[in-house]
Amino acid sequence: MLVISLKARSCRQERCPYCHGELGTACKACDRCHTLHHPECLAELGRCTVLGCSGSRRGRSLGSRQHRWGTRGRFGSGPSTRRSGGPLRWLGGFALLGLLLCVLTPYLIPHGRHGHGNEAAAIGGLKAITMAQTLFREGDKDMDGTLSYSPTLVQLTNTGSSKQEDLIDEVLAGGTKQGYVFAITSSSEFGWTANANPAIPGTTGDRYFGANMSGLIFFNSERPVQFSPDGSSDDPVLGR
Repeated sequence: MLVISLKARSCRQERCPYCHGELGTACKACDRCHTLHHPECLAELGRCTVLGCSGSRRGRSLGSRQHRWGTRGRFGSGPSTRRSGGPLRWLGGFALLGLLLCVLTPYLIPHGRHGHGNEAAAIGGLKAITMAQTLFREGDKDMDGTLSYSPTLVQLTNTGSSKQEDLIDEVLAGGTKQGYVFAITSSSEFGWTANANPAIPGTTGDRYFGANMSGLIFFNSERPVQFSPDGSSDDPVLGR
């Protein structure tokens, strides 16, 4: 006849299902499913940690010695006082910290940082104007018989015989796009210049930009880019 003998494991061999630390010599069993816990964990959570169990925090004590955590971490064996709070409290703290960072980050970053995306768009806008001016002159898009550059941004839209060819988009032609103000500052048969200045310096952008018929993009951190009558500039060239 086969005889099966069941032997309960001691608290010292078990781990708490709440914090996963060793139970030691002091532990409590759930009053319904009899799962062993640290007394502190049952008291902190207020109920059994086993899914579906409705046991309360009132557990059956199986030891009298105060539980201690290991000095080498959660599963260590040396004596050390157990951390307070438990995993749920740590998770709640991290969630609150993440929320605070999301709310405060826009105020912690210098205003100028918000304009970096706008600055890239300003450079792209000047490059679009450069291409449009070349097409405008070479194709005589104003159809006046003279190969010249457009004196305004608006004239770079609705060009050609059909009056439906937009060399730049309508937003850029309006002069204000993504925190920058655009304008063609000079134009003739031989050249042109244009500026892109931040609408609110230090907020929508830190730097001022400019371009001319050579296709170069100039910049200045303190004032609008300045051009000579021949279209040249002494301001730094972007990328050099």
